[in-house]
Amino acid sequence: MRRQSDNAITLYHLVMMIPRWCLLLMVVPAWADEGIFDQYRDLMGDDNPAIFVIDEGQEFWVQSQGPSAATLEACDLGLGAGVTRGAYAQFPRYFADTDRVMDIETRLIHCMETLQGRDRTVTTAKPYSLRGDFGTELEALVTWLAAESEGVVHRA
Repeated sequence: MRRQSDNAITLYHLVMMIPRWCLLLMVVPAWADEGIFDQYRDLMGDDNPAIFVIDEGQEFWVQSQGPSAATLEACDLGLGAGVTRGAYAQFPRYFADTDRVMDIETRLIHCMETLQGRDRTVTTAKPYSLRGDFGTELEALVTWLAAESEGVVHRA
């Protein structure tokens, strides 16, 4: 009789261990995946992963485009033609040349039209990317201009 009760107790303990083993099997892969993210963070260091978009925005700023084959370097973002440092922090703002208040996207599109001769319907057809899409020119430009204003305090 004693043997049968020992077997029942052993079986009980084994059954009670199943949830613990299942939990362990779920946690171990999660610990292993954390190493992948740590490796990525170590690889990036203090860099912002958006650095690639920032670089792309700067490239768009100096790239000759449109019928005029002009760059955006002569675009006045409110601090003078071509001045980008701190410009993002000043938006939205009033522009006398258009007699209206503009946000940064509207001003960039205005410069694309007036300086580069680009068609507004083309530049505004898809201003923002959707999930999984590559970023747009406008997104890259705005990201770069925001980085150019990092640390700049807006004075009203």
